[in-house]
Amino acid sequence: MGPVRVCRYAGFSTLPRYYDALFEAAEGRSLYLTRAWFELLATHCLEGNEELVFYGAEAEDGQGTALALLMAQSGASRGRFMRRRTLSSLANWYSGLYAPIYTPVSAENAAAIDGICRAIRATVPRWSHVHLYPLDADSREFSALCDSLRRHGYLVRRRFKFRNWFEPIDGGDFAKYLQNRKSKTRGTIRRKDKRVRQRDDVRFEIFTTDRNIDRAVAAYQQVYDASWKEAEVYADFVPSLIRHCAKEGSLRLGILFIGNEPAAVEFCILASGVATMFKTAYDPRFRGLSVGTVVMMRVLEHVLDCETVREIDFGMGDETYKTEFASASRELHEIVAYDPRSWAGAVDGLYDVLRRVVRARGRSGSKR
Repeated sequence: MGPVRVCRYAGFSTLPRYYDALFEAAEGRSLYLTRAWFELLATHCLEGNEELVFYGAEAEDGQGTALALLMAQSGASRGRFMRRRTLSSLANWYSGLYAPIYTPVSAENAAAIDGICRAIRATVPRWSHVHLYPLDADSREFSALCDSLRRHGYLVRRRFKFRNWFEPIDGGDFAKYLQNRKSKTRGTIRRKDKRVRQRDDVRFEIFTTDRNIDRAVAAYQQVYDASWKEAEVYADFVPSLIRHCAKEGSLRLGILFIGNEPAAVEFCILASGVATMFKTAYDPRFRGLSVGTVVMMRVLEHVLDCETVREIDFGMGDETYKTEFASASRELHEIVAYDPRSWAGAVDGLYDVLRRVVRARGRSGSKR
């Protein structure tokens, strides 16, 4: 690979058009690495003191060739004795994956990511902290980021963030999916579904386009607001995501009605062959009918029998129930890097090291 230069951009509006190739390549990797996903986060989820900061690696070939792009956000906090400047992933608790995006040509070479890390370290004023998450612990870019940040002078800490449960699908339909579950789980699913089917006031609808989308969003919001879940911090994000998916054709929003009341919703996104079970909610008035499980199974039946799916993604978190519906999992980690040249980075980095030493000694002492 020839010389690489790194440019800093203040968001999507300032990115040269030749970065479109990176977004096109990322489309097939994950829903969470698409341009639309990052744009929705940027539009709806930034706090007042946060700004977009993009580092782009480009080949110095005179042809405008983008090699890699790290999309991040800035944050600052002032303590009693020091000020922290943090560069964080353009991600939050909605994000099931984060990574720099790149073209297949640059994927085999760490020079682009190394150049980005060098540029991050050279930024003035300094980033006292770099926080990147959630990254696939087994991915090439995770190792490259850790190595490069360390090489350019950061104190690097890698930590477990959460587990992602998923079910690989090898051409099977819903019947095969059920057959691969434990007998107890199969029996529970069938019993719950039968109880709902015995009622004559139950209706299931699945929304896949923007036709009747206002009604679908209103029903989703009604169920979510009535559910046990806490109110969304960014109230416009999920409704905007639903509308975007409807326009793009990736929406699989299942709604179970009892009478004329929406009782349960399953917001599924089908992209690049992966059916992501993004949100499940139900109205507690109908808890006795197990409508949450029923609506999820109805949506799974649709995507497995009517769509081309290679994987079902049950999202982040290690809840016990997910092991009933999925057989595989992957670890997502985070990188916390401290710049020892900054007062805040040096203090926090030293505290992190000392805390780990104390914990390690405590564990070794308890084994004696």
